[in-house]
Amino acid sequence: RAELWVQPLENGSPAGPALKITDHPEDCSHPDFSPDGAWIVYYRIINERRDIWIIPSSGGQPVRFTNDPAPDIHPAWSPDGKMIAFVSEREKGANIWVAPVSEGRPAGEPRRVTSGETYPSMPSWSPDSRRIAYVGTRENAQDVWICSVDGRSDIRKLTNGLGAFRVRWDQGSGDILASATGGNDYFSLWKVSPSDGSAEEVNPELIFGSRIELTLFDISGDGRLIVYNSEELEADIWMLEAEANSY
Repeated sequence: RAELWVQPLENGSPAGPALKITDHPEDCSHPDFSPDGAWIVYYRIINERRDIWIIPSSGGQPVRFTNDPAPDIHPAWSPDGKMIAFVSEREKGANIWVAPVSEGRPAGEPRRVTSGETYPSMPSWSPDSRRIAYVGTRENAQDVWICSVDGRSDIRKLTNGLGAFRVRWDQGSGDILASATGGNDYFSLWKVSPSDGSAEEVNPELIFGSRIELTLFDISGDGRLIVYNSEELEADIWMLEAEANSY
């Protein structure tokens, strides 16, 4: 099973053992801390059904946040602590929805903030909690998109051919970070401007790997730390001796 664990840190390094905070019969995925660190939102798989749940970050009784027959995945807590965004397939295909939250519990009805022109994934909030960046898939192309939470401004496609898989909005710099290929045969970290969509590779040496499952990353609230998966390839050289003649 995929369970949730919390790893204490000190100066960016592990400080003590990790704490297991869930004990579910099936899998958990995509956790996200509340801004005050008191809660963790995640999605839980029960009999192939996916719903959003919230649990205290120290462990305890989880609370169901969504309860719709359609899949609800990829939750993200707003910086002001008042809303949770998630991807849902309720109504007109997959879209991003937002719902109010208070003290780790639902505080109102969800509402849709995208209109179905792309398949969205991995939503991430702007520092002012007014916009959401996400990966939009259209015609097998994955790029960075942006929408407003109040629906008053148009949904915008920021990049073209970036090959993005996950985005996180840097709360410190205001830039959008993305794991993407950028035309390469591997995934690395890119910085995308939310104003004009210009994109540049952050560090050519920071390579996630060549496989999709290695492209998850996150950034600390103060913008000082990045946690990510990394692929390390190992190989051996063998010698085969022929019994007769040559190879």
